[in-house]
Amino acid sequence: MTETSIDKIKNIILMRNEIEIWVDEEKAEMIGQSLIQQPKGLFKCENRFLNGADVLGIFRLEDLEDMRLRQKGWWQCRKGYWHAKNEDCNGHREIINHIDQRSEEPVDHEKVRAAIDDCRKQLVHKNVI
Repeated sequence: MTETSIDKIKNIILMRNEIEIWVDEEKAEMIGQSLIQQPKGLFKCENRFLNGADVLGIFRLEDLEDMRLRQKGWWQCRKGYWHAKNEDCNGHREIINHIDQRSEEPVDHEKVRAAIDDCRKQLVHKNVI
């Protein structure tokens, strides 16, 4: 990554040969427009020349994380929680109920879910899951 701050990286150009090029929203939009106009030509990205025919797509970081979880057998329930292969969907309810019982203040379930999602993202980035 060249001049782009890591905090701004929210998009990934996924190539056919499994190369991932991480870019910010602005570059992703520019490259996307370029690929719409000339889908099979060469284009420059992050000091590389790439063939548009080899681009599988421009994805958001969350999309790629979801894809990797699915490849590893994880599944997402109707509530939006991820579960390991063959795991029952009651796991997240047990965590939230346990937190409810230990705390005297009402639990903000969105904060709990966000904390669980943050942990999942960290594990994905470390290739643990």
